[in-house]
Amino acid sequence: MWSRCARLLLRHGAAVDAPSEACGHTALHVAARHGLGAHAQLYLRHGARVDVRDTRGETALGALCGTAAPSEDSLELCRLLVAHGANVDARDEARRSVLHKACGTAHASLARFLLLRGADVNAMDYDGVTPLGLALQSVASHRERRPHLTVQLLLNHGAQRIRPRAFHKVLKSCAAVPEVIEVLFNSYSQIPISQEWAEAVPEEVFQQHQPFYESLFGLAGAVRCLQHSCRSSIRHRLGSRCHRLVPSLPVPRALRDYLLLEPQGQVL
Repeated sequence: MWSRCARLLLRHGAAVDAPSEACGHTALHVAARHGLGAHAQLYLRHGARVDVRDTRGETALGALCGTAAPSEDSLELCRLLVAHGANVDARDEARRSVLHKACGTAHASLARFLLLRGADVNAMDYDGVTPLGLALQSVASHRERRPHLTVQLLLNHGAQRIRPRAFHKVLKSCAAVPEVIEVLFNSYSQIPISQEWAEAVPEEVFQQHQPFYESLFGLAGAVRCLQHSCRSSIRHRLGSRCHRLVPSLPVPRALRDYLLLEPQGQVL
């Protein structure tokens, strides 16, 4: 019904790129934010500019990737916008990229698509936050979306890791999702574990995920196993190509998953 109304308005001369007075949203922005693929197709056929910006400098692709409630068709809508020339590295007024937005809302499928289309995995906003940093900051808000998948994806595409001295801050905000801690911890060849780490994990969270945290804190003052050292060497050699080259290695699937930081529920 609503798409019929939109077609009727356009047929009678409505300006497809007319911005709203409040925030400068065009019809394409609204369609993208609400996952309305049919509307987006309609507006693009009528000449909508795919990268027009609202008052905050956000494009339709940014609006789509930053929405808090993605629809099942979000990935297809993302493909549509990019096929019509949407800039996968577009930045808003805060210098946050489209990839920042996808990672900040734990949209792993959208983030993967953007990365494969050349989005900058280490883009920094005005506060110096990268997509990985934003993904870690928002873990607690999107636990149901398996945020470790986004963290894992970014690391396999060459994301710069956080400073080891800041790891306890990640524990404070992400301890309730141990898969995130495991993926990030295993991306280092060796990282010192301090008492500060144990203090950062609430007692109730430790009890809920006791096997994992016992394995983590049990490595204090110890050297990681040879298998992990080999993984770290291979990942260092492959660098940002891990996501592309590891799946092509002639090794068992379990080993490929291990190289790509698939969580196992404990660390050795």
